[in-house]
Amino acid sequence: MDNKETNIKKLNKFSKEHFTFINQFFGDQTVREVIAQVFPNKKYRFEIEDYETSHHHVLYDIKKKKTICSIKNNIQDMHIDKNDTLCQSYSLLTFFNLSIDEDKVKRQMDMINMYESILESKFRTGRGEIIAPKAIRHLQSKNPVFIVL
Repeated sequence: MDNKETNIKKLNKFSKEHFTFINQFFGDQTVREVIAQVFPNKKYRFEIEDYETSHHHVLYDIKKKKTICSIKNNIQDMHIDKNDTLCQSYSLLTFFNLSIDEDKVKRQMDMINMYESILESKFRTGRGEIIAPKAIRHLQSKNPVFIVL
């Protein structure tokens, strides 16, 4: 197996792991509701649209009454890069008023920094919960499952 094949296999493995962990956690509607509560933002709200064969994370600009979409804004094109399933990350970057760099490596590092900031914030308590007990009780009334690290 040559180096290019090895890199392609590694990229596919990373893509599946990213989809399994990051997308499933930060793409979860309930987690995004908590993010919106913990980090109030009067400019944007999270929304999910049906897009082609899946659900797609977008933001809604409340003042401009306009949807902000990573596909429509030419940030994400899964026909060119099938591993780019990052609409939830792009919407979070925009929600936090962080730029989305054209350089993909810089973009990924910005995403990592954003996720670290979220997890190191008051979003995480000292006992290991991802969200505060009050939010957990609220979520348990809607869905009895929550994540503990």
